[in-house]
Amino acid sequence: MSQSEHMYRSIFENAIEGIFQTTPSGGYLNVNPALAKMYKYDSTEDLVAGLTAIDNQLYVDPHRRNEFVQAMQEHGFVRGFESEIYCKDKSTIWISENARTVRDENGQVLYYEGMVEDITERKFLEHQLHGSQENLSALINNIEDAIWSVDANYRLVIFNATFSRFFQEHFNLDLRPGNIMADFLPAEWREEDAALYDRALGGERFIVERRYEFLQVERYYEISYNPIRTNDSISGVTVFSKDITERHRANRDLRKAMIAAEAANRMKSEFLANMSHEIRTPMNGVIGMTDLLLMTDLTHEQREFARTVRISGESLLIVINDILDFSKIEAGKLDLEIIDFGLREVLDNTLDLLAAQAHSKGLELAAFIRPEVPMHLRGDPGRLRQIINNLIGNAVKFTSHGEVVVTVSRVGETATHTVLGFEVRDTGIGIDEKAQAGLFQAFSQADGSTTRKYGGTGLGLAISKKLVNLMNGQIRVRSVLGQGSTFSFHAEFEKQPVSVGPVIKPDLNGLRVLIVDDNATNREILEHYTRAWKMKSDSASSGRQALEMMRSASVHDPYELAIVDMQMPEMDGLMLGHAIKSDPTIASTQLVMLTSLGNQLDTADMKQAGIEACVLKPVKQSRLFDRLAGVMAGHVPAAAHKLTKTGTLQITSAPPKPAPAAARILLAEDNVINQKVAIGLLQNIGYRADVVNNGLEVLKALESASYDLILMDCQMPELDGYETTQRIRAKNSDGPRIIAMTANAMRGESEKCLAAGMDDYLSKPVRLETLRDMVTRWMPEKKG
Repeated sequence: MSQSEHMYRSIFENAIEGIFQTTPSGGYLNVNPALAKMYKYDSTEDLVAGLTAIDNQLYVDPHRRNEFVQAMQEHGFVRGFESEIYCKDKSTIWISENARTVRDENGQVLYYEGMVEDITERKFLEHQLHGSQENLSALINNIEDAIWSVDANYRLVIFNATFSRFFQEHFNLDLRPGNIMADFLPAEWREEDAALYDRALGGERFIVERRYEFLQVERYYEISYNPIRTNDSISGVTVFSKDITERHRANRDLRKAMIAAEAANRMKSEFLANMSHEIRTPMNGVIGMTDLLLMTDLTHEQREFARTVRISGESLLIVINDILDFSKIEAGKLDLEIIDFGLREVLDNTLDLLAAQAHSKGLELAAFIRPEVPMHLRGDPGRLRQIINNLIGNAVKFTSHGEVVVTVSRVGETATHTVLGFEVRDTGIGIDEKAQAGLFQAFSQADGSTTRKYGGTGLGLAISKKLVNLMNGQIRVRSVLGQGSTFSFHAEFEKQPVSVGPVIKPDLNGLRVLIVDDNATNREILEHYTRAWKMKSDSASSGRQALEMMRSASVHDPYELAIVDMQMPEMDGLMLGHAIKSDPTIASTQLVMLTSLGNQLDTADMKQAGIEACVLKPVKQSRLFDRLAGVMAGHVPAAAHKLTKTGTLQITSAPPKPAPAAARILLAEDNVINQKVAIGLLQNIGYRADVVNNGLEVLKALESASYDLILMDCQMPELDGYETTQRIRAKNSDGPRIIAMTANAMRGESEKCLAAGMDDYLSKPVRLETLRDMVTRWMPEKKG
């Protein structure tokens, strides 16, 4: 007995939980140290003596003591009886009591005994959790999307206010947790709904879009099904439903608008293509017939009339091209063609087109490509030529005296690409600083008077800016009013895989040459050219200075060659030539004249002045080299100084290449005027052609004869050029070469022609040189 009592006392004293014995009336009989400590008393004796009225002294809510006693009287015990109590220092804690009633042999209550656990921290966490749950519930219920979950038996577990409101509004149902979904869904929804829940219960997470109709009003919902995973199993599905009716309507309206816009773009593209064809077809007749007319013997007056028509036609074509290009920009149809080309050829050809206009105003037109610039590139030469042509054309238009100079330099380079800088500088009227900002906007000129005075659509610079942007570059202007302008742009090009540099002939190596020109820019360019050819060059700015230099050098190191400009103040080129040939000490110097297209030169005057050859300005590097090499070799091509009946120096094309024996060409063209133009141009380059009016006639002609080349118009009645070509290729893929001739200048036309089976593409108006190059390229060699 003593041992048992000792063990009980040890447990009582050392227990972690609080242990008590109280009378039914609330007086403490016995407590252990853990309870005293829990209630913040100094000792067990302090607790027993201090708490004489438990209900008022201990319990924050005195009624909890009465409830405790009542439970003990009714059941004889309590389990987990929770109360908030005061400690000795009046702070409060939460406790949980487990107690039982101890009775005597007669069943009378002796006392209550039990254990107390401090649950303050747990109650705090429960409070926090309860608050979080309330916040979460408020959050979920304030979400506009419907949210609900079901268990594995499709019973509704939880849902938010939006979900509840949906069924209340549409079906007048008050939902409760435990409802089986199929019981309150419309019959037509149930099968599909169950299949979706089954997918999610199988572990799939997915989103569907569903359409519902309520009282003939359709609504669209985006519904997300998400499996609820508990340990290793799926216990249910959480569903999120978002009303996307407005978004669906907006997307539907957007699709309609896109379809309408695409239809409008197609109509615009078709209109542009049709306009291009309708405008270029008669322009082909005007320009082509004028070219043929200029090839005939005409009086001086007739030739001037014809040249005026030709120039007017070209001017009109420029305006038409600007309008069509701007329309392409508006329709998003402007892009670039990527082909191999030579930079020098592009620049030289562009200068040739504008030379007459520049020289008629007495302007010096010059171009210089710096030595480091790669010549063989890949890109769109036509669009590059268009930009340069527009900038030089504007410079010539707005410059009344002085010069227009084009410079090309290398800005950057990688192994595969190069960025080139192009600069067009003039000494014209200049542009006011305020007006410069709007120059690259459509229909914009420096001011309204420039359009009236100088003409133009105001589209050229806007189109050029768009083209430069497509070439990954930018275009800029620097100008001072009254002092001229400089337009510059950068453009990126691919480099051709194999770059072939210019072949330097040894004829001019070490040759002593004097350049005589009053224009400093021309002297600089010619010095670069001659030094690149390993010549020893000097320059003079006037005829008198040239004579002094030549006489001074004649004793020890005489000049073997002089390149002399025709138009110089005080002493022009002819006068200088006479002076040189009349001086025995320098008369052996060979003379080459630089002259503008319109200069009046008499053959006898040239011979008397000792001029061996003439080179037209602006000077092409290759042309100048050929002339200099020819002069120093003792032979000069006749074309170097051929004069017209009026005495005007003219550029003569190379004589037409004789047509290969038995070469046969078929021309398919429905427009009578264009037939005459094409036949005339072909005759000029040494070919004849049979003519048909449409595709059906082409097929019929091929049945009775074989042709080496077909010039195929794309737009013809009954059977167009595309379909005709496809039928020819279907019968014989190795049949005649077919060159498309089309007045459609829209994007994708060349690709369309090639896709149809054509070999190449020729745009109208057709030029003599372009036609010659095209026929020469594709005409098969034949043996006579």
